[in-house]
Amino acid sequence: MVKTKHKRSLVFTFFYGTVVVLRVFTPFFIFFQPVTISLLAFLLDVIDVEFASRRVLTKSQYQYLDKAMDFWWYVFAMVYSFVSMPQYNYLLIPLFTLRLLGEVIFYFNRNRKTFFYFPNLFENAYFIFLLGNKVPSLGFLISGDHTVYSLAVVFILKMFQEWWVHIAQISIGDDIINMKRQWLT
Repeated sequence: MVKTKHKRSLVFTFFYGTVVVLRVFTPFFIFFQPVTISLLAFLLDVIDVEFASRRVLTKSQYQYLDKAMDFWWYVFAMVYSFVSMPQYNYLLIPLFTLRLLGEVIFYFNRNRKTFFYFPNLFENAYFIFLLGNKVPSLGFLISGDHTVYSLAVVFILKMFQEWWVHIAQISIGDDIINMKRQWLT
């Protein structure tokens, strides 16, 4: 039984390591395939916890590394936006700066609630502008008044998610479907 758990831990460590490598190198390709790379970066961010929480890292280690990799991605997304969608810099730069400030504060206080007060609205706005510009059928998202409505909807949903994850600290896996994560202790 011990050997099986050890082998399983090695497999999850391998997969987590693979996701980390992908999270580090994927952003370099944003100028070649911005929509694909952005969606891949988002997907990798969503799934990495499933591997890290299988006796690979402590929850604290994961939070620290995840936020560093998130910010790494945001830098590339901001550079891409600055160069390829400069008409949105008036909003994206302040939202990026807000999250940057939250990241810096988090690294000093290690308090996840910081992210509620410094929410990641940047990434949501970035996706609205990117998809509205690059996917013809989604152009309506940034057409006239729809821009305000699109941003309002994603910002409201994001604030709820930031509250859910960082204030209430509710996990769908742990608290709703009772699939307990197995963080290292």
